[in-house]
Amino acid sequence: DLALVSKKWRELIQDRLYRHIKIKGTRESIDQAVIWFLSKKHLTSYVKHIEIWFPVFQQKSIADRAIVRGPSITPTRPPVVEEEPVQLAVYSSPHNNCTLEEVFRFIQLTFGEACVLTLEGGERKKPPMVKQFLRPEKNQRMPRIDTITTLVCKGQWNLIRTNEDFQVIAEALPNLTEWHGSYAKPKSKSYLCMATIL
Repeated sequence: DLALVSKKWRELIQDRLYRHIKIKGTRESIDQAVIWFLSKKHLTSYVKHIEIWFPVFQQKSIADRAIVRGPSITPTRPPVVEEEPVQLAVYSSPHNNCTLEEVFRFIQLTFGEACVLTLEGGERKKPPMVKQFLRPEKNQRMPRIDTITTLVCKGQWNLIRTNEDFQVIAEALPNLTEWHGSYAKPKSKSYLCMATIL
């Protein structure tokens, strides 16, 4: 409502609203963001911090879920009204997550003034690693994003497991001056990976 007061207020409000945006790292969400920002290009200059989170679980479709029924009539007890079926939430690995290549291309083509990039890999037991490339080939490079100076990796084990993984990302961010990395759980592999990179 405040954005409708005047042009100056609109600029101030939109600058505040779009300064830090968070987008789910699925193909559908990235496609929706592309459509939104293509139709409202003036908003892209406000985006300074973009956060992409990759889901590590997705709910299975209703057809795949188990149905558990509540109490029913038994011969040893008085009749009880049968409850509605209770559907258990069942989760599986996601099938529609973007690759880092797709995310970097989206950022490169859409946000010319973003300077902070947060990648959130998620947390779960035996996590799937976020794929770097759509079609892995030898000596591939990520789309280059010159404006990013700070990289924040949450759930880093799902994003970076080797020095090579980090180097692919770092090469795409040539003006990187600050890197924050956190792991969901302390593991010796995580420490070894971080030590090798450092």
